[in-house]
Amino acid sequence: MFAKESGIPQRTLSRSINGYLRRNFFEFINQMRVEEAKRQLLELDDSGFNVDSVYAECGFRSRSTFFLAFKKMEGSTPAAWLSRMREEA
Repeated sequence: MFAKESGIPQRTLSRSINGYLRRNFFEFINQMRVEEAKRQLLELDDSGFNVDSVYAECGFRSRSTFFLAFKKMEGSTPAAWLSRMREEA
């Protein structure tokens, strides 16, 4: 869909992402989703913390997929990451 909307052939787009970003298209998309999830998590107050309300809004189809992608990119669970960010602030 991205290739079609941008007018760039799918193969060219895929090679560009792989070569320039050194990751495949799905890893690129998941990185963008995790970055958006981090932004949303930082906006939650302590009483409203609910990972389930964040992962679906960021395009993940399941909680487990979200946790796997988040942990792969950040090295911790969303809750542990959020706790660390709040301690540093």
